[in-house]
Amino acid sequence: MKAPIQFLCIILAICVFIGGCGKKLVTTTLFASKVATTNKHDGDSNDFACGTPCGLGNVLGESCEPGDFLLIPGESNSALAGYDNFYDAGTQPCPCWAWGDCIWRAYAKFDLSSLPSKDVVGAHLTWKSKSKVHYSGVATNETWCPLKIYIANEPWGKYSINGDEFSTSSFGNVGVEVGGIVRDWVNGKTPNNGIFFVGPDEQLKAKSNDKCYTQLYQIKLEVINAVKK
Repeated sequence: MKAPIQFLCIILAICVFIGGCGKKLVTTTLFASKVATTNKHDGDSNDFACGTPCGLGNVLGESCEPGDFLLIPGESNSALAGYDNFYDAGTQPCPCWAWGDCIWRAYAKFDLSSLPSKDVVGAHLTWKSKSKVHYSGVATNETWCPLKIYIANEPWGKYSINGDEFSTSSFGNVGVEVGGIVRDWVNGKTPNNGIFFVGPDEQLKAKSNDKCYTQLYQIKLEVINAVKK
């Protein structure tokens, strides 16, 4: 993925300035050192229909594993963001209906200890992705799910944590400039709790078959540092 023209122009200008200060620029590529997926879920079913026990239970159960998502081969170090809703209306005249919803958030963190200096000139966050999209009763050509990206303000451990949104992504394989964020992490201005991705809808909707979720992988930072020549 090529960096935006504006990003390249800024770096070029900095190169000219740094060159006159006895320093040079070094680029370090860091893949996410830790990734995680958190989820929340809900579901319900008809216990009896026409006086007969249904015994369906929560179809998605407790695992929230996406049943029709083909993970990218060799990309086990990945995470999910988005939602998957399931609904079976049952069969008349005695419908044993059941529904179950899962929502995921994807988390990523980077080990910055290998950077050659604390003088961060810029940083670019990139990732690759594969999405699954389906809207009940609505024709769509969409093959991606929009994502919001947040700075994590506290350690992970539960589905929802505090964070500050800093970017949105409308397409799958993209990048965003995060130089200021990485600079604050490196210099200890803010704790490095990483980032997280949130899908387009976090409502647990009863009796819906909509889904829009994304597997994110090869999440990485390209960090540019100024170091002495």
